[in-house]
Amino acid sequence: MAGKQCFLVCPPLGNMARKQCFLAGQLPNYSAHTIVLIILMTNYFVFLVSDKAPSNLTVPGITATSLNLSWQFAFEEKLSPFQGFSVFCRRFWLYSFKETFYETTTTRAEIVGLKPFTEYEVRVAPWHLIGLGFISDGITVKTREWVPAAPPRRFQVKVLSSTSLKIQWGTVPNHARNGIIIAYEIAILDELKNCSEYVNQSASVYHYVKNGLRTYHPYSVKIAAMTSVGGGVWSPWARKRTSEDAPSAPPGNFTGMVRDHQSITYTWHEVPRDDWNSPSIEYLLHCCDSGITCKHRNEYLIRCCNLTKVTCLNRKISGGHTNFTLSDLKPFTSYNCSILAFNNKGQGPSAWVELVTTKQDHLDITNKNNMIIDNLMANQWYDIYVYELYDGDIVENCSVTFKVKTTENVPPAPQNVTLWPLSSTSLSLEWSKPPDDPGSGSILGYNVVLLDLVTGTSHNFTNYTEKYVLLNYLKEYHNYSVNVAAFTAVGQGMFTPWIRTRTLEDVPSGAPENLTVTETSSFSLLVTWTAIPKEDRNGVILGYVLTILDHLTSQNETVILNGSNQFMYEKNDIKKYYYYLITIAGRTSVGVGSEESSVEISNLGN
Repeated sequence: MAGKQCFLVCPPLGNMARKQCFLAGQLPNYSAHTIVLIILMTNYFVFLVSDKAPSNLTVPGITATSLNLSWQFAFEEKLSPFQGFSVFCRRFWLYSFKETFYETTTTRAEIVGLKPFTEYEVRVAPWHLIGLGFISDGITVKTREWVPAAPPRRFQVKVLSSTSLKIQWGTVPNHARNGIIIAYEIAILDELKNCSEYVNQSASVYHYVKNGLRTYHPYSVKIAAMTSVGGGVWSPWARKRTSEDAPSAPPGNFTGMVRDHQSITYTWHEVPRDDWNSPSIEYLLHCCDSGITCKHRNEYLIRCCNLTKVTCLNRKISGGHTNFTLSDLKPFTSYNCSILAFNNKGQGPSAWVELVTTKQDHLDITNKNNMIIDNLMANQWYDIYVYELYDGDIVENCSVTFKVKTTENVPPAPQNVTLWPLSSTSLSLEWSKPPDDPGSGSILGYNVVLLDLVTGTSHNFTNYTEKYVLLNYLKEYHNYSVNVAAFTAVGQGMFTPWIRTRTLEDVPSGAPENLTVTETSSFSLLVTWTAIPKEDRNGVILGYVLTILDHLTSQNETVILNGSNQFMYEKNDIKKYYYYLITIAGRTSVGVGSEESSVEISNLGN
C-alpha cells in the first residue's frame, strides 16, 4: 500500500475478544479477502470503505447567524451501507470543529447559531454503517453583519457650562460588534419637556459637544453603535444637569400702587421657573427719587419744589414673594424703581416703573359745572372737597364735601402657573390666586384657554372655581399652550403668559404604508414600505416590527428593525415553494402599534 492514501480506524470494544476496525482509503490491487486474512492474524476484523469525499460545496443562502449548505456526493460508489452526513463547522482561526450531525440522506443542511460577521470553515463527511468516510475539502464563508450586541465602552457625560455637555465614549468590544461600525447614534432627552434629540457621529469620532442647551436643566444621554444593518444595544441613560447661571428673564408685569403720600406698594409676577437657572432666586428692588423735593406753601393750593441730592435705596426680597411696600418715602416725589431676580451666579435683567407719591390733587373748576377726575385707584373711597375762592383765599365755611367710591377693577393675572403632561391625551394645569389687589373685588372663578400649536385652534374652558383643571381628550405627542385668567363681578382680568408643553408619547395609531414584497432571487424576498403618516405616529418612531407567517408550516418569524428611516428588509433562505403572510407595524418608546399593514406572496399558483 506504499504511496496510497489510507488509514485504519480501530475503536476499542472493551473486553471483546475481537476488535472491529474499518480501513478507509484508496488501496492497491489487493482483494478484500487478502486484507482480511492479514488483519486476522493480529486479532482484528476489518471492513473496507473507499468512498469518495463530498464535493462542490456551495452556500446558496447566508444570514447573520445561519447558512444554507449544499454539496454533491457519488452515492453509486459506496461500498458500505450509507447512513447520512456530518457537517463540521469552525471559526476560521480556531483549530477545533463544532460538529453538527444530520441523520439525512439529502445533500443540503442549515447551520444555525453562528456569530454575525465571522468567517467559518465548513466541511462535510459521509457516515456509513461502519463509520466515517472521507472528509471534503473545506470552504470558507463569512456570515452577514448584524446590529452591535453591546454599547460603546467608557461612555461618560461631562458638564462643560450652563448650556453645553461633552459626551465621550470608546469602541464597542470586538466580540459584540457584529460587523463594521459605521456610526454612533446619541440620544439626548430633555427630562422636563420629555422630548429627545438624536445625533449621529462618524465611527472615527469618539466625542461630541452639545451646545445650546437650557441653563440648569436636567438631561439624560445614551449612545448606541451602528452597522449597515442598523443601531445596536443602547447604553444605560447618563443623567446630567447643566451648570447654574444668572436669571435670564425679568419679573413680569411690574407695577406700583401709591398708598399714601409716603408709601408705594409694588407687585410683579415671579420669574418663570425655566428662567431661574438655579435652584432658587431672590429679588432686588432698587428705587431712586428724582432729586426734586416739593413742599406746600399753602395747604391746599400752592406747591413749591426745589432740587436736592438724588437718594436711592435697595431692598432684598425672598423668592416666592410678589409684592413689597416701600414706606417713609418723600412726599410728592417721583420715584423711578426697578426690580430684578438674582442668585449666586449674578443678576438677571430688570423691569422698570415710575410713580409719584401724592394722594392730593387740586383742580380748578371755575366756570365748570362738572369734572372728570381720573388716575384714581379702583375700589377705593375718596373724599372730594369743593371750595369757593375769593382773591386767592379760601372762603371759610363754603366747602362742599362728597364721599364716593370707585368701582372695582378686573383682577391681576393668577400666579405660579404650572403645566405638565399626565398621559398621551391629558394635561394637568394648576395655579394660585392673583396677588392681593385692593382695586379688584372678590374672585368668582377662572377661565382657561388651550391653544393647539399645530393647527392654531383654541378651546375655552370657563367658570372653574378650583385652581386646577385636567385637560383630557387631547392628541398624542402634541404641542399645546395654555394660559389662565381670573374674573370678578366686573369682568375677566389679565391672562398669564402662555405656557407650552407636549403630551406624552403613545404607540402609533397608524401603520406603515405602501407595503410591497418582491422576489429578488430564488432564495430571497425584498420587503419595502413607507413611513407612518405623521399625524398617526404619536411619538418618535424608533423602528418597526416585521412578522413573517409561513402558511405552509404555521411558523412565525419576528424581525425587530431599528431606526425610523429603515424602509426595507431582505428575507433570505426562502424555501423552494413558499406561501407567506407579511405584516409590519411601527413602534415608539411606549410599544408597538396595534395597526398593521399586511401583504401575501406565494409561488404556488392557485
